[in-house]
Amino acid sequence: GKTVDILCGGHALRLRPQVGRAYAATLSDLLTAGEQLPGSECRVVVVDDRESAQNGVSASLESVLLRVAHRLGEQLPDFPDGRYRLDAWPDFGALPSLVDALRVSRLLIGNTKSVSELAASGIGDVAPGELNVCLWAFAAADLLRDVGPVQAAAVAPSRAPRVQEGLLSSLARRFGLWRA
Repeated sequence: GKTVDILCGGHALRLRPQVGRAYAATLSDLLTAGEQLPGSECRVVVVDDRESAQNGVSASLESVLLRVAHRLGEQLPDFPDGRYRLDAWPDFGALPSLVDALRVSRLLIGNTKSVSELAASGIGDVAPGELNVCLWAFAAADLLRDVGPVQAAAVAPSRAPRVQEGLLSSLARRFGLWRA
């Protein structure tokens, strides 16, 4: 939850989880630092969040972390079993080939599922490795909520569904992406 600078081979990448953004001086720095993670020459430094990264480029934190997680792929350990949910849609930015990440997001948005339930839930052709990558990236972006055992989720009081008006919420409802 703290702002950090990642320094890799002369490139700097600032991760600001509070606003869900990653910043760098140039697009080259943004892409290169993400590609070098977690190299031995990379350092992570906690910085004062008041220091701004203005006059630079930015990307969504989720897209940067998803790219890093994809690059690491099979090096990532299996995601710990538990019950998880997403309370907000990840911002994938302009990443190509997001169909699998969208499928995983759709199952978790507003729903509580265990890792084994996700794997068995018929998410199409999403490979187990892709599911693992998505879960690690969502957790690193602080989007994935661990809700614990089923009993804890059942105790929560129910709320009346929110109804939002506007073009984006109408489109989300139309295509089955809206959750109360």
